Amino acid sequence: MSSLEKAIIIGGGISGKLAARVLSDVYKEVIILERDNELEGPAARKGAPQGEHLHALLHAGEYGLEELFPGITEKFYDSGAVKINSTIDLAWFHHGAWKIRYDGGYRTTLQTRPHLEWHIEQYIKRIPNVVIRYNQVVQDLLYYEAENRITGVQLKTGPILADLVVDASGVRSLTSNWLHNRGTPIPEEKVEINLSYVSKQYQLKVNQERDWKIKMVYPNPPQEKIGGTISSVEENRYIVTVMGYHKAINDKEVIKSDNGFLELPQFDTNISRMLTYSQDFITL
Repeated sequence: MSSLEKAIIIGGGISGKLAARVLSDVYKEVIILERDNELEGPAARKGAPQGEHLHALLHAGEYGLEELFPGITEKFYDSGAVKINSTIDLAWFHHGAWKIRYDGGYRTTLQTRPHLEWHIEQYIKRIPNVVIRYNQVVQDLLYYEAENRITGVQLKTGPILADLVVDASGVRSLTSNWLHNRGTPIPEEKVEINLSYVSKQYQLKVNQERDWKIKMVYPNPPQEKIGGTISSVEENRYIVTVMGYHKAINDKEVIKSDNGFLELPQFDTNISRMLTYSQDFITL
Protein backbone atom coordinates (compact mmCIF):
# COMPACT_ATOMS: atom_id res chain seq x y z
CA MET A 1 0.00 0.00 0.00
CA SER A 2 1.21 3.50 -0.80
CA SER A 3 2.48 5.75 1.97
CA LEU A 4 0.48 8.62 0.47
CA GLU A 5 -2.50 9.11 2.73
CA LYS A 6 -5.18 11.40 1.29
CA ALA A 7 -6.06 13.18 -1.95
CA ILE A 8 -8.89 15.68 -2.35
CA ILE A 9 -10.53 16.41 -5.69
CA ILE A 10 -12.59 19.56 -6.06
CA GLY A 11 -15.38 18.83 -8.52
CA GLY A 12 -17.09 15.55 -9.30
CA GLY A 13 -17.58 15.93 -13.04
CA ILE A 14 -16.05 13.54 -15.53
CA SER A 15 -12.53 14.94 -15.10
CA GLY A 16 -12.84 14.75 -11.32
CA LYS A 17 -14.09 11.17 -11.43
CA LEU A 18 -11.31 10.06 -13.77
CA ALA A 19 -8.72 11.78 -11.58
CA ALA A 20 -10.13 9.92 -8.57
CA ARG A 21 -9.86 6.59 -10.38
CA VAL A 22 -6.17 7.20 -11.20
CA LEU A 23 -5.29 8.52 -7.74
CA SER A 24 -7.03 5.59 -6.04
CA ASP A 25 -4.09 3.43 -7.10
CA VAL A 26 -1.57 5.50 -5.13
CA TYR A 27 -3.49 7.12 -2.26
CA LYS A 28 -5.07 5.35 0.68
CA GLU A 29 -8.06 7.69 0.61
CA VAL A 30 -9.50 9.82 -2.19
CA ILE A 31 -12.29 12.30 -1.49
CA ILE A 32 -14.35 13.92 -4.26
CA LEU A 33 -16.06 17.14 -3.17
CA GLU A 34 -19.04 17.74 -5.47
CA ARG A 35 -21.21 20.86 -5.38
CA ASP A 36 -24.33 19.23 -6.90
CA ASN A 37 -26.82 16.84 -5.31
CA GLU A 38 -26.50 13.09 -5.68
CA LEU A 39 -28.65 11.88 -8.56
CA GLU A 40 -30.79 8.74 -8.53
CA GLY A 41 -30.23 8.07 -12.22
CA PRO A 42 -28.90 9.58 -15.46
CA ALA A 43 -30.09 13.18 -15.42
CA ALA A 44 -28.79 16.64 -16.25
CA ARG A 45 -27.16 18.48 -13.37
CA LYS A 46 -26.64 22.16 -12.72
CA GLY A 47 -22.85 21.90 -12.63
CA ALA A 48 -22.66 20.54 -16.20
CA PRO A 49 -24.55 23.02 -18.40
CA GLN A 50 -22.97 21.45 -21.50
CA GLY A 51 -24.71 18.20 -20.56
CA GLU A 52 -27.63 18.94 -22.88
CA HIS A 53 -25.42 18.43 -25.94
CA LEU A 54 -24.41 15.21 -27.68
CA HIS A 55 -21.46 13.22 -26.35
CA ALA A 56 -19.87 11.01 -28.97
CA LEU A 57 -17.25 8.73 -27.44
CA LEU A 58 -14.38 8.54 -29.91
CA HIS A 59 -11.61 5.93 -29.95
CA ALA A 60 -9.10 7.54 -27.61
CA GLY A 61 -11.78 8.30 -25.04
CA GLU A 62 -13.26 4.84 -25.29
CA TYR A 63 -9.90 3.11 -24.91
CA GLY A 64 -9.00 5.35 -21.98
CA LEU A 65 -12.26 4.60 -20.18
CA GLU A 66 -11.92 0.87 -20.85
CA GLU A 67 -8.45 0.89 -19.36
CA LEU A 68 -9.70 2.59 -16.21
CA PHE A 69 -13.07 0.82 -16.02
CA PRO A 70 -12.95 -2.55 -17.81
CA GLY A 71 -16.29 -3.41 -19.40
CA ILE A 72 -17.81 0.07 -19.19
CA THR A 73 -18.40 0.36 -22.95
CA GLU A 74 -20.65 -2.70 -22.94
CA LYS A 75 -22.49 -1.19 -19.96
CA PHE A 76 -23.17 1.84 -22.14
CA TYR A 77 -24.64 -0.34 -24.88
CA ASP A 78 -26.63 -2.54 -22.50
CA SER A 79 -28.42 0.54 -21.18
CA GLY A 80 -29.17 2.07 -24.56
CA ALA A 81 -26.12 3.91 -25.91
CA VAL A 82 -25.97 3.73 -29.70
CA LYS A 83 -23.08 1.93 -31.40
CA ILE A 84 -22.44 3.11 -34.94
CA ASN A 85 -20.10 2.36 -37.78
CA SER A 86 -18.49 5.78 -38.00
CA THR A 87 -18.05 5.77 -41.78
CA ILE A 88 -21.40 4.20 -42.70
CA ASP A 89 -23.96 5.45 -40.19
CA LEU A 90 -22.78 9.07 -40.35
CA ALA A 91 -24.35 11.26 -43.06
CA TRP A 92 -22.05 14.27 -43.31
CA PHE A 93 -22.60 17.32 -45.51
CA HIS A 94 -19.27 19.14 -45.64
CA HIS A 95 -17.98 21.93 -47.90
CA GLY A 96 -21.04 21.78 -50.12
CA ALA A 97 -21.25 18.01 -50.68
CA TRP A 98 -22.30 14.81 -48.92
CA LYS A 99 -19.27 12.75 -48.03
CA ILE A 100 -18.97 9.26 -49.50
CA ARG A 101 -19.81 6.55 -46.97
CA TYR A 102 -17.88 3.29 -46.75
CA ASP A 103 -17.07 0.56 -44.23
CA GLY A 104 -13.86 1.70 -42.57
CA GLY A 105 -14.30 -0.59 -39.57
CA TYR A 106 -14.44 2.28 -37.09
CA ARG A 107 -16.85 2.41 -34.17
CA THR A 108 -18.28 5.41 -32.32
CA THR A 109 -20.56 5.46 -29.29
CA LEU A 110 -23.40 7.99 -29.15
CA GLN A 111 -25.08 8.88 -25.88
CA THR A 112 -26.14 11.76 -23.67
CA ARG A 113 -23.72 13.33 -21.19
CA PRO A 114 -25.84 12.24 -18.17
CA HIS A 115 -25.81 8.64 -19.39
CA LEU A 116 -22.03 8.67 -19.83
CA GLU A 117 -21.35 10.32 -16.48
CA TRP A 118 -23.82 8.14 -14.57
CA HIS A 119 -22.03 4.93 -15.58
CA ILE A 120 -18.63 6.36 -14.71
CA GLU A 121 -19.97 7.30 -11.30
CA GLN A 122 -21.30 3.79 -10.66
CA TYR A 123 -17.80 2.40 -11.26
CA ILE A 124 -16.29 5.04 -8.99
CA LYS A 125 -18.66 4.12 -6.18
CA ARG A 126 -17.36 0.55 -6.26
CA ILE A 127 -13.78 1.65 -5.49
CA PRO A 128 -13.41 1.13 -1.72
CA ASN A 129 -10.96 3.96 -1.04
CA VAL A 130 -12.87 6.63 -3.01
CA VAL A 131 -15.64 8.66 -1.38
CA ILE A 132 -17.93 11.19 -3.08
CA ARG A 133 -19.28 13.93 -0.83
CA TYR A 134 -22.20 15.78 -2.39
CA ASN A 135 -23.47 19.33 -1.70
CA GLN A 136 -19.97 20.44 -0.81
CA VAL A 137 -18.75 23.96 -1.55
CA VAL A 138 -15.02 24.57 -1.17
CA GLN A 139 -14.55 28.07 0.21
CA ASP A 140 -10.76 28.30 0.12
CA LEU A 141 -7.48 26.43 -0.24
CA LEU A 142 -5.34 25.87 2.84
CA TYR A 143 -1.83 27.13 2.24
CA TYR A 144 1.33 26.45 4.29
CA GLU A 145 3.56 29.34 3.33
CA ALA A 146 6.72 28.03 5.02
CA GLU A 147 6.77 25.08 2.61
CA ASN A 148 4.92 26.85 -0.24
CA ARG A 149 2.33 24.13 -0.65
CA ILE A 150 -1.40 23.51 -0.45
CA THR A 151 -2.29 21.40 2.57
CA GLY A 152 -6.04 20.99 2.14
CA VAL A 153 -9.32 22.83 1.63
CA GLN A 154 -11.68 24.88 3.73
CA LEU A 155 -15.35 23.92 3.71
CA LYS A 156 -18.20 25.70 5.47
CA THR A 157 -18.19 22.85 7.97
CA GLY A 158 -14.44 23.09 8.59
CA PRO A 159 -11.04 22.24 7.08
CA ILE A 160 -9.94 18.99 5.47
CA LEU A 161 -6.21 18.28 5.25
CA ALA A 162 -4.70 16.29 2.41
CA ASP A 163 -1.37 15.39 0.80
CA LEU A 164 -2.69 16.45 -2.60
CA VAL A 165 -5.48 18.74 -3.79
CA VAL A 166 -6.68 18.52 -7.40
CA ASP A 167 -8.92 21.29 -8.73
CA ALA A 168 -11.28 19.76 -11.30
CA SER A 169 -14.01 22.35 -10.82
CA GLY A 170 -13.93 23.50 -14.43
CA VAL A 171 -14.65 26.96 -15.72
CA ARG A 172 -15.28 28.36 -12.22
CA SER A 173 -11.93 27.13 -11.00
CA LEU A 174 -11.24 28.03 -7.38
CA THR A 175 -7.50 27.90 -8.07
CA SER A 176 -7.60 30.67 -10.68
CA ASN A 177 -9.30 33.06 -8.25
CA TRP A 178 -7.02 31.98 -5.43
CA LEU A 179 -3.88 32.73 -7.46
CA HIS A 180 -5.32 36.01 -8.70
CA ASN A 181 -6.13 37.12 -5.15
CA ARG A 182 -2.55 36.37 -4.13
CA GLY A 183 -1.22 38.55 -6.92
CA THR A 184 0.12 35.67 -8.99
CA PRO A 185 -0.12 36.49 -12.72
CA ILE A 186 -2.12 33.98 -14.75
CA PRO A 187 -1.32 33.91 -18.50
CA GLU A 188 -4.49 34.30 -20.49
CA GLU A 189 -5.11 33.99 -24.19
CA LYS A 190 -8.51 34.53 -25.78
CA VAL A 191 -9.68 33.63 -29.26
CA GLU A 192 -13.01 35.06 -30.37
CA ILE A 193 -14.80 32.43 -32.48
CA ASN A 194 -18.33 33.88 -32.34
CA LEU A 195 -19.93 30.43 -32.20
CA SER A 196 -23.24 29.70 -30.53
CA TYR A 197 -25.09 26.41 -30.42
CA VAL A 198 -28.21 25.03 -28.79
CA SER A 199 -29.57 21.51 -28.41
CA LYS A 200 -32.94 19.91 -27.77
CA GLN A 201 -34.13 16.33 -27.52
CA TYR A 202 -36.85 14.83 -29.69
CA GLN A 203 -38.25 11.49 -30.74
CA LEU A 204 -38.61 10.46 -34.37
CA LYS A 205 -41.23 8.17 -35.81
CA VAL A 206 -39.87 4.93 -37.21
CA ASN A 207 -38.81 5.45 -40.82
CA GLN A 208 -37.29 2.54 -42.72
CA GLU A 209 -35.82 4.92 -45.30
CA ARG A 210 -33.67 6.68 -42.71
CA ASP A 211 -30.18 5.37 -43.52
CA TRP A 212 -28.21 7.25 -40.84
CA LYS A 213 -27.86 7.30 -37.07
CA ILE A 214 -26.19 10.69 -36.97
CA LYS A 215 -26.42 13.48 -39.54
CA MET A 216 -24.03 16.44 -39.58
CA VAL A 217 -24.36 19.52 -41.78
CA TYR A 218 -21.47 21.99 -41.72
CA PRO A 219 -21.68 25.52 -43.08
CA ASN A 220 -19.53 26.32 -46.10
CA PRO A 221 -17.82 29.64 -45.25
CA PRO A 222 -17.90 32.50 -45.92
CA GLN A 223 -21.35 32.36 -47.52
CA GLU A 224 -22.95 30.03 -44.94
CA LYS A 225 -22.96 30.55 -41.19
CA ILE A 226 -25.43 27.97 -39.84
CA GLY A 227 -25.09 24.21 -39.46
CA GLY A 228 -26.24 21.46 -37.17
CA THR A 229 -26.44 17.84 -36.09
CA ILE A 230 -29.10 15.22 -35.43
CA SER A 231 -27.94 12.19 -33.47
CA SER A 232 -29.67 9.14 -32.06
CA VAL A 233 -29.04 8.47 -28.36
CA GLU A 234 -30.45 6.13 -25.73
CA GLU A 235 -34.20 5.54 -25.20
CA ASN A 236 -35.09 6.11 -28.85
CA ARG A 237 -34.31 9.83 -28.55
CA TYR A 238 -32.53 12.22 -30.86
CA ILE A 239 -30.44 15.22 -29.91
CA VAL A 240 -30.83 18.09 -32.36
CA THR A 241 -28.12 20.75 -32.26
CA VAL A 242 -28.11 23.97 -34.26
CA MET A 243 -24.90 25.99 -34.46
CA GLY A 244 -24.34 29.46 -35.83
CA TYR A 245 -21.19 31.47 -36.45
CA HIS A 246 -20.94 35.26 -36.13
CA LYS A 247 -24.31 35.66 -34.37
CA ALA A 248 -26.17 33.91 -37.18
CA ILE A 249 -28.68 32.55 -34.65
CA ASN A 250 -30.00 33.93 -31.41
CA ASP A 251 -29.65 30.89 -29.17
CA LYS A 252 -31.74 32.39 -26.37
CA GLU A 253 -34.64 33.01 -28.74
CA VAL A 254 -34.42 29.55 -30.35
CA ILE A 255 -34.83 27.69 -27.05
CA LYS A 256 -37.83 29.74 -25.93
CA SER A 257 -40.22 27.70 -28.07
CA ASP A 258 -40.45 23.99 -28.78
CA ASN A 259 -40.89 24.95 -32.44
CA GLY A 260 -37.76 27.10 -32.46
CA PHE A 261 -35.70 24.50 -34.29
CA LEU A 262 -38.45 23.63 -36.75
CA GLU A 263 -38.91 27.26 -37.74
CA LEU A 264 -35.26 27.68 -38.72
CA PRO A 265 -35.36 25.74 -42.06
CA GLN A 266 -37.31 28.52 -43.76
CA PHE A 267 -34.35 30.82 -43.10
CA ASP A 268 -31.44 28.51 -43.88
CA THR A 269 -30.79 25.83 -46.51
CA ASN A 270 -28.37 23.87 -44.32
CA ILE A 271 -30.94 23.40 -41.56
CA SER A 272 -33.40 22.21 -44.20
CA ARG A 273 -30.84 19.59 -45.23
CA MET A 274 -30.44 18.49 -41.64
CA LEU A 275 -34.12 18.36 -40.72
CA THR A 276 -35.20 16.20 -43.63
CA TYR A 277 -37.54 14.37 -41.29
CA SER A 278 -38.74 17.41 -39.38
CA GLN A 279 -42.38 16.43 -39.89
CA ASP A 280 -41.66 13.33 -37.79
CA PHE A 281 -40.40 15.18 -34.72
CA ILE A 282 -42.12 14.58 -31.41
CA THR A 283 -41.15 17.10 -28.74
CA LEU A 284 -39.94 15.58 -25.46
